[in-house]
Amino acid sequence: MNSCELKCFCFRIAQVTILGFCVTASFASNFATENTCAESANLLLQKPLKFREEPRGDGLKIILSNSENPYLGSLSYQLFPSGNELQVNVISIASSLRGQGLSKQLFAYLLKKHPETKTIRAFLTMDNYGFYEKALYEGRDRIAAVEETPLYRALSRHGFRSVSFLNETSQQGKGVWIQLHRPTPSPQTP
Repeated sequence: MNSCELKCFCFRIAQVTILGFCVTASFASNFATENTCAESANLLLQKPLKFREEPRGDGLKIILSNSENPYLGSLSYQLFPSGNELQVNVISIASSLRGQGLSKQLFAYLLKKHPETKTIRAFLTMDNYGFYEKALYEGRDRIAAVEETPLYRALSRHGFRSVSFLNETSQQGKGVWIQLHRPTPSPQTP
Protein backbone atom coordinates (compact mmCIF):
# COMPACT_ATOMS: atom_id res chain seq x y z
CA MET A 1 0.00 0.00 0.00
CA ASN A 2 1.58 3.32 -1.00
CA SER A 3 1.50 6.55 1.03
CA CYS A 4 -1.55 7.96 -0.76
CA GLU A 5 -3.55 4.76 -0.28
CA LEU A 6 -2.54 4.69 3.35
CA LYS A 7 -3.82 8.22 3.87
CA CYS A 8 -7.09 7.47 2.12
CA PHE A 9 -7.63 4.30 4.14
CA CYS A 10 -6.94 6.17 7.36
CA PHE A 11 -9.33 8.92 6.25
CA ARG A 12 -12.08 6.31 5.86
CA ILE A 13 -11.40 5.09 9.37
CA ALA A 14 -11.64 8.66 10.69
CA GLN A 15 -14.99 9.08 8.92
CA VAL A 16 -16.36 5.81 10.30
CA THR A 17 -15.27 6.79 13.80
CA ILE A 18 -16.87 10.20 13.46
CA LEU A 19 -20.16 8.70 12.36
CA GLY A 20 -20.19 6.64 15.54
CA PHE A 21 -19.24 3.22 14.22
CA CYS A 22 -16.63 1.27 16.13
CA VAL A 23 -13.29 0.52 14.50
CA THR A 24 -10.90 -1.47 16.64
CA ALA A 25 -7.53 0.10 17.35
CA SER A 26 -5.67 -3.05 16.31
CA PHE A 27 -7.35 -3.02 12.90
CA ALA A 28 -6.40 0.62 12.35
CA SER A 29 -2.85 0.19 13.64
CA ASN A 30 -2.15 -2.66 11.20
CA PHE A 31 -2.54 -0.30 8.27
CA ALA A 32 -1.84 3.25 9.39
CA THR A 33 0.45 5.22 11.62
CA GLU A 34 -0.72 7.83 14.09
CA ASN A 35 0.79 10.58 11.91
CA THR A 36 -1.14 9.60 8.78
CA CYS A 37 -4.39 9.46 10.79
CA ALA A 38 -3.67 12.93 12.17
CA GLU A 39 -2.99 14.11 8.61
CA SER A 40 -6.32 12.62 7.52
CA ALA A 41 -8.16 14.39 10.33
CA ASN A 42 -6.49 17.64 9.23
CA LEU A 43 -7.58 17.00 5.62
CA LEU A 44 -11.13 16.49 6.86
CA LEU A 45 -11.02 19.84 8.68
CA GLN A 46 -9.73 21.74 5.64
CA LYS A 47 -13.23 21.70 4.17
CA PRO A 48 -15.36 24.78 4.96
CA LEU A 49 -17.34 24.37 8.19
CA LYS A 50 -21.14 24.53 8.17
CA PHE A 51 -23.33 25.41 11.16
CA ARG A 52 -27.00 24.59 11.52
CA GLU A 53 -29.37 24.98 14.44
CA GLU A 54 -32.25 22.83 15.52
CA PRO A 55 -34.54 22.93 18.55
CA ARG A 56 -33.54 20.73 21.48
CA GLY A 57 -35.68 20.57 24.62
CA ASP A 58 -35.87 24.06 26.09
CA GLY A 59 -33.05 25.37 23.95
CA LEU A 60 -31.16 25.00 20.71
CA LYS A 61 -28.48 22.73 19.34
CA ILE A 62 -25.77 23.95 16.97
CA ILE A 63 -24.45 21.16 14.74
CA LEU A 64 -21.06 21.53 13.08
CA SER A 65 -20.41 19.71 9.81
CA ASN A 66 -18.64 20.07 6.47
CA SER A 67 -19.08 18.68 2.96
CA GLU A 68 -17.22 15.49 3.92
CA ASN A 69 -19.00 14.74 7.17
CA PRO A 70 -22.51 15.47 8.47
CA TYR A 71 -21.30 15.55 12.11
CA LEU A 72 -18.07 16.98 13.50
CA GLY A 73 -19.49 18.23 16.79
CA SER A 74 -22.37 20.02 18.46
CA LEU A 75 -23.25 22.43 21.24
CA SER A 76 -26.61 22.51 23.04
CA TYR A 77 -27.58 25.63 24.94
CA GLN A 78 -30.38 27.66 26.50
CA LEU A 79 -30.67 31.44 26.39
CA PHE A 80 -32.05 33.02 29.59
CA PRO A 81 -34.77 35.71 29.40
CA SER A 82 -32.29 38.46 30.37
CA GLY A 83 -30.67 37.94 26.96
CA ASN A 84 -27.15 38.32 28.32
CA GLU A 85 -26.83 34.92 30.01
CA LEU A 86 -26.88 31.46 28.53
CA GLN A 87 -26.31 27.93 29.71
CA VAL A 88 -24.23 25.41 27.80
CA ASN A 89 -25.88 22.04 28.32
CA VAL A 90 -23.73 19.73 26.19
CA ILE A 91 -20.72 20.18 23.98
CA SER A 92 -19.65 17.17 21.97
CA ILE A 93 -16.76 16.82 19.53
CA ALA A 94 -16.10 13.65 17.51
CA SER A 95 -13.42 11.80 19.47
CA SER A 96 -11.00 11.59 16.53
CA LEU A 97 -11.17 15.38 16.09
CA ARG A 98 -10.71 16.58 19.67
CA GLY A 99 -7.96 19.11 20.17
CA GLN A 100 -8.44 20.57 16.67
CA GLY A 101 -10.20 23.79 17.78
CA LEU A 102 -13.76 22.75 16.94
CA SER A 103 -15.08 23.82 20.38
CA LYS A 104 -13.61 27.24 19.71
CA GLN A 105 -15.44 27.34 16.35
CA LEU A 106 -18.75 26.36 17.98
CA PHE A 107 -18.38 29.03 20.68
CA ALA A 108 -17.37 31.66 18.10
CA TYR A 109 -20.56 30.90 16.15
CA LEU A 110 -22.68 30.94 19.33
CA LEU A 111 -21.27 34.26 20.49
CA LYS A 112 -21.62 35.80 17.03
CA LYS A 113 -25.34 34.93 17.23
CA HIS A 114 -25.58 36.25 20.81
CA PRO A 115 -22.97 39.03 21.13
CA GLU A 116 -24.73 40.48 24.19
CA THR A 117 -23.82 37.41 26.26
CA LYS A 118 -21.92 38.36 29.41
CA THR A 119 -22.32 35.14 31.45
CA ILE A 120 -22.12 31.50 30.44
CA ARG A 121 -23.11 28.88 32.92
CA ALA A 122 -22.18 25.22 32.60
CA PHE A 123 -22.00 21.98 34.54
CA LEU A 124 -18.49 20.54 34.30
CA THR A 125 -18.73 16.81 33.68
CA MET A 126 -16.78 14.08 31.93
CA ASP A 127 -13.65 15.46 30.24
CA ASN A 128 -13.92 18.95 31.75
CA TYR A 129 -14.50 17.56 35.23
CA GLY A 130 -11.53 15.24 34.79
CA PHE A 131 -9.25 18.22 34.08
CA TYR A 132 -10.80 20.08 37.04
CA GLU A 133 -10.34 17.13 39.44
CA LYS A 134 -6.74 16.55 38.32
CA ALA A 135 -5.85 20.21 38.94
CA LEU A 136 -7.42 20.06 42.43
CA TYR A 137 -5.45 16.89 43.16
CA GLU A 138 -2.26 18.71 42.10
CA GLY A 139 -2.99 21.41 44.70
CA ARG A 140 -4.56 24.17 42.62
CA ASP A 141 -7.46 26.19 44.04
CA ARG A 142 -10.94 25.84 42.55
CA ILE A 143 -10.64 28.80 40.16
CA ALA A 144 -7.22 27.69 38.89
CA ALA A 145 -8.67 24.20 38.44
CA VAL A 146 -11.49 25.57 36.24
CA GLU A 147 -8.86 27.41 34.20
CA GLU A 148 -7.36 24.02 33.27
CA THR A 149 -10.55 22.81 31.55
CA PRO A 150 -11.11 22.72 27.78
CA LEU A 151 -14.34 24.70 28.32
CA TYR A 152 -12.47 27.55 30.02
CA ARG A 153 -9.73 27.54 27.39
CA ALA A 154 -12.30 27.78 24.59
CA LEU A 155 -14.28 30.59 26.25
CA SER A 156 -11.36 32.60 27.62
CA ARG A 157 -10.43 33.35 24.00
CA HIS A 158 -13.73 35.23 23.82
CA GLY A 159 -13.14 37.24 27.00
CA PHE A 160 -14.85 34.93 29.51
CA ARG A 161 -12.13 34.88 32.17
CA SER A 162 -13.88 35.55 35.48
CA VAL A 163 -15.03 32.37 37.26
CA SER A 164 -17.75 31.93 39.88
CA PHE A 165 -19.40 28.84 41.29
CA LEU A 166 -23.09 28.02 41.64
CA ASN A 167 -24.30 26.13 44.68
CA GLU A 168 -26.82 24.09 42.72
CA THR A 169 -26.93 20.36 43.23
CA SER A 170 -27.31 18.06 40.28
CA GLN A 171 -28.92 14.73 39.61
CA GLN A 172 -26.41 14.32 36.76
CA GLY A 173 -23.72 12.75 38.93
CA LYS A 174 -20.20 13.97 39.50
CA GLY A 175 -19.54 17.52 38.40
CA VAL A 176 -19.60 21.18 39.40
CA TRP A 177 -21.71 24.14 38.28
CA ILE A 178 -19.72 27.19 37.17
CA GLN A 179 -20.32 30.57 35.60
CA LEU A 180 -17.86 32.30 33.32
CA HIS A 181 -18.17 36.06 32.93
CA ARG A 182 -16.76 38.59 30.54
CA PRO A 183 -16.59 42.21 31.56
CA THR A 184 -18.85 44.81 30.07
CA PRO A 185 -16.71 47.24 28.10
CA SER A 186 -16.47 50.58 29.88
CA PRO A 187 -17.77 53.54 27.93
CA GLN A 188 -15.15 55.42 25.95
CA THR A 189 -14.56 58.97 27.11
CA PRO A 190 -13.60 61.55 24.50
